Amino acid sequence: MSEATATHVLQSAKQKSDEFLAIAPQFKLGDLPTESQHPKTMNLSEWAQNNLPQALKVMREVDCDALRITAGKTGEILKLANAMHETLNQGGRVYFVGCGATGRLSLSIEVLWREALGDNHPWSDRVRSLMAGGDVALVRSIENFEDHPEFGARMLDEAGFQQGDLLVASTEGGETPYVIGAALRAPEISSQNHWFLFCNPGELLIQKLERCRQAILHPKLTKLNLTVGPMA
Repeated sequence: MSEATATHVLQSAKQKSDEFLAIAPQFKLGDLPTESQHPKTMNLSEWAQNNLPQALKVMREVDCDALRITAGKTGEILKLANAMHETLNQGGRVYFVGCGATGRLSLSIEVLWREALGDNHPWSDRVRSLMAGGDVALVRSIENFEDHPEFGARMLDEAGFQQGDLLVASTEGGETPYVIGAALRAPEISSQNHWFLFCNPGELLIQKLERCRQAILHPKLTKLNLTVGPMA
């Protein structure tokens, strides 16, 4: 390697490091509940090896706790269901978007919808889904894709999202840039009140991250906060 090439490589590496350090605070998420260790499952790995009944018991307890909390959101969930039903009745489509687990959930909803209605039903293609990284991300993680809000907005455009369609954007932590990008793009295309689902306290997200503040305070995004406690 020539001296000039080596100098260029070092300068490029330094530039990339400086760029990352400038935005690093946006990705320090360890104090969010979804990133925090659950007190009931701190010994889960040990129990899974030495006391499987205890491991299963604790996992069931945590699941039941989450379901009890979610049951308290029934009224808001029904509003979401009504919004989707009204959209379909008016000829619009419902799009689900997510990343990682919420991305797989989004794809699963579309598959289940199509299977339930059958190919010949006129509404069979009226529920659609997007996942950060696309179908490939189902089997292999696409590094850094979720960190770009512009990718979420662009994928929504390319998926044919249009006036009258409804977006349901799900992000476990409420801070995934890809999902937020899609959520902020939706009101620019369709005059519907779209939905933004997340599992951390909204006040904390607003204080911590600008991108979260933009989504949570957006007048055309209906928020559904499903905070159920620590998830790690």
